[in-house]
Amino acid sequence: MTHRRRLDKLECSLTPTQAFLLWLEEAHGHGSLDAYVAWLKTQHDGAYPLIKLPALLKAAVQAATKGWDRKQVEPEIERQQRDVAFLFMLHQEGNTHVLQDEPRLRLAAISMEHQLLRLVDRVQVHHQMNTAWYEVCRQLPYPLDTETAEAVQASTGHHVETWDLFEESGTLGSWVEAAFVREGHTALPFWASRLRPGSTPPRWVTLTIDEVRACFKDDTSFAQFMAGEDYRYGLAEVDDATYEARWEAADAALRALVAEGAVEAGWVVELPAGPLEFLQHAPLVEGEWVDAHIIELAEYGALLQKAGFSFRYADDNSPFAAERIGRDVDGRFVDADEPTLTRHRNGARTRLAAFPGRTREIDGRRCLHLGDYDRWGGAP
Repeated sequence: MTHRRRLDKLECSLTPTQAFLLWLEEAHGHGSLDAYVAWLKTQHDGAYPLIKLPALLKAAVQAATKGWDRKQVEPEIERQQRDVAFLFMLHQEGNTHVLQDEPRLRLAAISMEHQLLRLVDRVQVHHQMNTAWYEVCRQLPYPLDTETAEAVQASTGHHVETWDLFEESGTLGSWVEAAFVREGHTALPFWASRLRPGSTPPRWVTLTIDEVRACFKDDTSFAQFMAGEDYRYGLAEVDDATYEARWEAADAALRALVAEGAVEAGWVVELPAGPLEFLQHAPLVEGEWVDAHIIELAEYGALLQKAGFSFRYADDNSPFAAERIGRDVDGRFVDADEPTLTRHRNGARTRLAAFPGRTREIDGRRCLHLGDYDRWGGAP
């Protein structure tokens, strides 16, 4: 037999990794380390892993190298026994290290969990505060030039809620929940889901498990809620399948109203070049007309960007605030001067005055036909 064929035969026999995995499977079969050790105490010495594993490897190598020179066999036996001993000790040391560090790691995990939950609370509160403040700012007077103020008022009057925004807002879900409550179903307390295992409500919340349990008709539905398997939409007597079916039916009914013409469909055109974010999503009146002043702002922004200017958030709470306009100079943002802004604004107004397409006055506002404007080569 050639040396290559001898190596191939040896590789097909039991390897140190295979022997170690066989022992590991045997040890795990006892269910716990204590049970395995108790079993070992009833066995002969040959069952102990540091005796058994080297013996298995020795027998495997001898079987695979029958007829070999003893000087070739013994180094191979020693190598494989050393490898399996290394795997065993690696396993033991790794488990010992984990067990010794378990209390510290557990405390670290608990600490991280509480920090994460506090962060989630802050994010939720921050979002709610931002939403409330945004609504307040919409009602507060804000200094705009007359033309822009009128464009904002007209845009608000023709406001269109897109399907995507409608779904993201959760409005339909609120309607569905309210309908179930009106039918006599029980709404769960706001922080009920935070009483599930692994979660913690904010410190100021006094809600108890017993109070949440009292909302459910039986232990089974309560257990499903606590496990996060069902009743995830805030209603104690309405399972997920029932809620989702109602939500889908309501969504389909709303879309049907539009498809049947009972409710007029609305359209929005995106004009991201404009420096006033509120007017970057302009409503299309009757599906084809857009306010000329909004178009002018988009032309103005496009000319500024073409000249190398960029926009920055103005750090203003009002949704009607215009973005800062300027350039990066030596690592800092320098606002454009007033003459520069006026020149580009006049350029946009002059260009738009030459618009050859259809125009129409709607509610006292000059509007351009979007299709004609697009074919004319309007701002992006």
